[in-house]
This record gives sequence, C-alpha cells and structure tokens, in this order.
Amino acid sequence: QQSAKIASRHAPFSVRANGVGTFGNRGEDFVLYLDVAFSDELARVKKSCPWSDGKPFHPHITIARIRHPQKFAVHRKKIMKVMGNVSFEVLFDCLRLYAEVEGQKQTPLQDFAFTLHTTSHLTPPHELPSSTSRGASSEPRR
Repeated sequence: QQSAKIASRHAPFSVRANGVGTFGNRGEDFVLYLDVAFSDELARVKKSCPWSDGKPFHPHITIARIRHPQKFAVHRKKIMKVMGNVSFEVLFDCLRLYAEVEGQKQTPLQDFAFTLHTTSHLTPPHELPSSTSRGASSEPRR
C-alpha cells in the first residue's frame, strides 16, 4: 500500500549511467554496477521513501552479483577497461521492491508504476522524426 502511494506521487524520469564500479569489503568485490548520476528527480523519490538500512545512498544499477570474488579479481581489470567508458540514459518508470528470499539477495517482489502525469522532458511520439514515429503510414500498402 505504502509503495503504491509513493509511486503515484512520481512521474517517470531518466538518469544517466556513467561508468562501472564494484562494491565489496576486505578487498573482495561482490557487486558489479553501473554508476548513476544523482538527479533532482532521483532525490525526490529517495526522500519520499521512508525505509532505510542506515547506509549512505549510492545510486547505481546492479549488473551482477559476484559469487567468486577471487575468480572475478583475475578478470576485473579487463572488465573495468571494457565497461569503464559506458554512458547512456536509463528510463525509470517504477519503484521496484526487493527482499532476500530463501537466501537469495535482491529478489524482485513487486513493481509500482510511477503514475504522476506532468509535462515531461521526453519527446511526445507525434514530435519524433518520421523515421522513428510509430503509426499508420500515408503510403498505400501494395
């Protein structure tokens, strides 16, 4: 109930993913992630969420959970070099709840769509160039 209410107060938004990183401890990496640039929209969503695990907030998108950190360490430099310069926009259109289920961390439980309708910075379909627009063609089918 609370998650649906939070999601209803937000509109979909985009953030920029810039590069990759890892989380771990004692020199062992356990998570490979895309780094996400903090934005005003992301700050508003975070502020509206009442739950926290007490850790500092680090916006990211998990790419992989690393089961064997020692094996990953052998390939880490090559992976970071290949993925290090990645940069692209990512659309966020829902709040997704995760939990640990039967020992499996970050199991998705449920999505709650962002449903607030506002004027968006996204280009409406009718303003897209004709090569990317979807819809009926004025040309007759043969």
